[in-house]
Amino acid sequence: MPRIRPPAGRPRPNRPCANRRLRFDADRCRAALAEGFTQATDLAEALVRKGVPFRQAYQLVGTLVRRCQDQGLSLAQVPLELARGVDPRLDAEALSVLDPAGAVARKESEGGTGPAAVERATSRFAQQ
Repeated sequence: MPRIRPPAGRPRPNRPCANRRLRFDADRCRAALAEGFTQATDLAEALVRKGVPFRQAYQLVGTLVRRCQDQGLSLAQVPLELARGVDPRLDAEALSVLDPAGAVARKESEGGTGPAAVERATSRFAQQ
């Protein structure tokens, strides 16, 4: 007999997690954040907060990402001179959002990665 699933967008009934032994390696997670370009959106959002139009901010960050890739750098390793060569608004203040720990901590909305959001989610999970 086929399993019947709730329609998309409808909550599923609460049920125990299938894998209560799931564990994460914090060091590997931190290392993965520092690699590559996971904070590109954070950088674009920092430019938007400086008054750069959304579309232009994402284009500027895309240009910076390409230059980093060409030089074998992750976004977290970008030198200030390289960033400012793309646009002067990519200054030290804007680049400060590239810190992986800070990027994670800023995500405090429901379902986010910030410490308070994770604590709320894990508390709900533990009660199930």
